[in-house]
This record gives sequence, structure tokens and C-alpha cells, in this order.
Amino acid sequence: MYLLVLVVFVSIHTIDASEIKLRGTEDAMNYLVRFGYLRKDLPLPDADGMSRPPTEYRLAMRKFQKRYGLPVTGRLDSQTRKLMSTPRCGNPDFDVSNSHQFKPEFLYANNDTKQFLRRKKRYNIPDEHLKWSKRLITWQ
Repeated sequence: MYLLVLVVFVSIHTIDASEIKLRGTEDAMNYLVRFGYLRKDLPLPDADGMSRPPTEYRLAMRKFQKRYGLPVTGRLDSQTRKLMSTPRCGNPDFDVSNSHQFKPEFLYANNDTKQFLRRKKRYNIPDEHLKWSKRLITWQ
């Protein structure tokens, strides 16, 4: 049963290569949103604004290019377009739904001395029933 759930979960989060056809800058921006380089709540600029996209989009493009070892230009060049057109899994590279994703979030016993108490964990698994049911695992 668990194997069936795993197979269904993996098959849902994969993409057919035909789904990633970049026709222009707007498709590239949708790609960046889809895979976690841009927040979903940012509005996409209109067709006229795509020739000079806002700063957030250029920063996201630079982040994508840096992550995959491309020349960091912040523009949709031929190498970036080619990489974005290759097949890949459907999971985002980053979880941008959390505003604190790039900052480690710690809880402190005393804010003045920054005495470490414990780290707050964040999960990439959206459903509670897909997480481990046991916290303490023993070995025999």
C-alpha cells in the first residue's frame, strides 16, 4: 500500500518534457514562479513590460543561472532558454511560500545573549499524512 502511495505521489510531481516549451519571456517567468525562484503572489507584467522586466524577475533569473552554473546575466539568453526547456521533475527548487526560507529560524532562551534553544523545522512535504508517523526510531 505504501509503495502504491509513493508511486502515485512521484507520478503526480513529474512533468512530461512537452510541457516545458519556452515560447518567450513570459513562459520563462512562469517557469521561475513554478519552480520556486519567484513568489506566486507577484503579478506577471503585461506583454509590453516583458521587454524590461522588473527587478524581482531579473534577480530570480540571476539566481536560476547561478544555481545551474550558467553565465549570470539576469536575462533570458540562449543557454538559459535551452536549460529551461530540458525535462525535469515537478518539484520546486525552493519553497518561496515561506518568507523566512533563506534565513535560519532559531528560538532562543534569552534574546539578549542569543542562547540557542532549538531550531524550528520546515518541511517540503505539504500533506501531514505523508510525514513520518513516529518521531523516535529505534534500531535493533
